[in-house]
Amino acid sequence: MDIKKLVTATVVAGIALLVVDYVVDMVPFIGGHHPHGHHDHNDFSLYGVLGALGHGLVLAVVLGWRGVGDAMDGAKAGATYGVLLSLAHSLEMWGGDAGELVGAAVGSAVVVGIAGAAVAMAGGGSDD
Repeated sequence: MDIKKLVTATVVAGIALLVVDYVVDMVPFIGGHHPHGHHDHNDFSLYGVLGALGHGLVLAVVLGWRGVGDAMDGAKAGATYGVLLSLAHSLEMWGGDAGELVGAAVGSAVVVGIAGAAVAMAGGGSDD
């Protein structure tokens, strides 16, 4: 993937992560449980924006390695990546509440799935 596509996909994914995370955190069952909610970057602070861009970069690179072609493929790959990352992160700090694990998985699937679709639409998932 060339640098222009990588930068574009990173910015698009970062914006998607910030906006969708903000909306998902308002959902009662999910909000605050998924890993993105723990970082409190919903105030759009400098650190929150930099964190979202960093996560967007990782997502763009991972989906680029996978060769994601269209938005649906990007959404599926992003959601899968989000669930796996979420479960790994949540299990590290799990207090025994299964609802937190489910909320984390669902929230991350939605947030990172939409960001994955955004990466694919920005051309960041393909090598052409």
